[in-house]
Order: sequence, then C-alpha cells, then structure tokens
Amino acid sequence: MGLLGGVGSPLFPSNFVIERLGLLVTLYVDDIVVSGPSQNHQQFWDELSSHLHFEPPQDVSKVLGRTHLIKKGEVQLDMHEFADVTCKLYEQECKDFKGFKKAPTPYLDESSLPVEDWDSKGSLANSAAKLIMKAYWLARLSRPDLLHALNELSKRITKWSKNDDRRLFRVFSYLHGTKQYRMRLKLDPDAEWNLWLFTDADHASKTDHGYSTSGSVLVISGGSSFFPISFQSKRQTASSRSTTEAEAIALATALFNDAIPAQQFLSELPGSTIPLTCHQDNTATIQVIKNGYSARLRHLGKTHKIDVQGLYDAFKEPDISIQHCPTEQQAVDVFTKCLEVHKWTAALDMIGVFDPCKEKN
Repeated sequence: MGLLGGVGSPLFPSNFVIERLGLLVTLYVDDIVVSGPSQNHQQFWDELSSHLHFEPPQDVSKVLGRTHLIKKGEVQLDMHEFADVTCKLYEQECKDFKGFKKAPTPYLDESSLPVEDWDSKGSLANSAAKLIMKAYWLARLSRPDLLHALNELSKRITKWSKNDDRRLFRVFSYLHGTKQYRMRLKLDPDAEWNLWLFTDADHASKTDHGYSTSGSVLVISGGSSFFPISFQSKRQTASSRSTTEAEAIALATALFNDAIPAQQFLSELPGSTIPLTCHQDNTATIQVIKNGYSARLRHLGKTHKIDVQGLYDAFKEPDISIQHCPTEQQAVDVFTKCLEVHKWTAALDMIGVFDPCKEKN
C-alpha cells in the first residue's frame, strides 16, 4: 500500500489510510476491502492494477464466510449457511445423535444436572474442541448471542464431563433452531458519530468456579446509528471480592483493550474525531473512578494487573467520559449471564441480533 501513499495503522496492522483519496484499505490474506468515497474507488483499483494482478473488484457481499446484506443505513450480517454446516458437524461427531430439541436459549438449568455426572467423562470429550471452535467463528462474526455459552464450555475441554455433553447439546439445539438469525448494524451517515462503550460484570455466580465474567460491546452511535464494532465475553483472571471490583475490571479491560485503540484508529481517518462515552450501571464503580482511589480496591494492581488510578487518568481526557446507564438499558447482559427465557429476546434486541423470518411476517 505504500506505493499508493497508504499509511499503515500501528494499532491495527493490515489497515492502511490513503489520505489523498479518503480511503481505508483492509488486507486479510488474499482479500482487499476498500471503504470511503465511492467516486474514488475506481482510481484506487486502477492504480493498484499497475502493481498487482487480481480479480475484478466487486461490491462487498460475502467475506470470511459472512454475507453482508447492505441497505441504506443498515448492514445485516448473515451466516445461516455456516450455521447449518456447524450443526451438521455436531450430528457427525455425536455417535448417539437422535435429533435436536427446541431450545429458546443456549442455557440449561444447571441445578437440574446430576452432581455425579460432573466427574464422569463425556462421550464428546474428543470432539468438543472441534465443535466449540467451529461455533466460535460464527459467534465472532455474526452471532454474539452464542459467545458466553461457548466460553463457559471452552474452559471445560480438559475435564469434559457428561454434564458438558448436555450443555453442548443445548447450545447446538439453540443454534439449530436459530440458524436464520442475523445481526443488524445501523449507521446514520448524516449524524455526528460517537463511540459508546457498554460494560458489565456478573459477580461470581457460576456453580463450577468463583471468577466473575466481564462483558462489553463497543458501538458507533449518533442519530439512528447503533453499529457494533467489537464485543467480548471474558472470564476474569482473578477472583473479585465485590460487584464494584468486578465492574471496574470489566470496564478497564474493555476500555484499554478495545475502546481507546478504536477511538485512536478512527481519529487517523481523514476528518475523524470521535468522542467516547462509557456506559456503566454501577454507581459505586463510577464514584471510585471519579475519586481516583479506593482503599478496598488498592489490591487490583497485584491481582488483576489494573489499578483505579489508570482509569482515573483515562477519564481526564477531554474526549473520554463515563455516565450512568440504567440497568434495563445495559446492552451486555447477554455476554455475562445465563439469562432466563423471559429476558432473552430483549437482550438480543439490544445487541442487534434478530430473526428475519419474523420481520417478513
């Protein structure tokens, strides 16, 4: 890209800004994706063709196994074909497969699982990693509603049990019944854009470990925009002693790993300066950060490798702020908890996952 005047991003390698054309170019193996003013695209391809031989460029449709259905102000991410292949892989690997069952969520009621079956080796012990990794690709690219359930199962690979067989079957039963689900991303080209970071934590509620789970979603907002650009569900690496502590760790992880790098990267684009607002539903966490110190959290630098002072310093920047978010508007419960059926549809709606078949009706 240097031959065309492209400047690589140190934050996200394989991304290049060609400022004279106002274009962002992303390279991935043998794919070249160009975004920016459409009137400058042909000039880019003409100049590139003097250095490389490639197939005629096309509008973005299917990339990395994901179909992009682009309408005015909206992109729908569709991977129903990949979801179908993933379910068929489960059928092949499960020797006693008798068909999937209807499942409204990817979670079982774990209190109903036999205690003794946590210590009995499951029949899918040798296939679990393959199946989970297959489903992970789907979760990362268009089905974030699968992410938390897969994370919990991935931690069990080396000690796979009969109960894990049951939990994995539940995830794939849910996937089989929702293969058509898509993720919707809305972008208002006429609005002033902002970055919104939603973070949350589930404090030590799992039955098989005492670690909290961090969740986050980073979106471009403004006007009618709600365009997720990253999301995560991650088990914390040390035990948190309170909800305030768990929430602070979730915020710090997403802020420093995802949000600030994304904000800096977007500022490299021509004419882009995007403020960042963090949405947090725990008022005690917000107060600790604004104070810059908490005697009860002074151990975080040792246990979690994060300190409150670092968060305090980040929010002193003029283009980074934090505000309280009502719990019912917290968009990341789907990444931290085994949600009940009656909360599931609303949780999916907040992250843009939907059933296109219902919309047609």
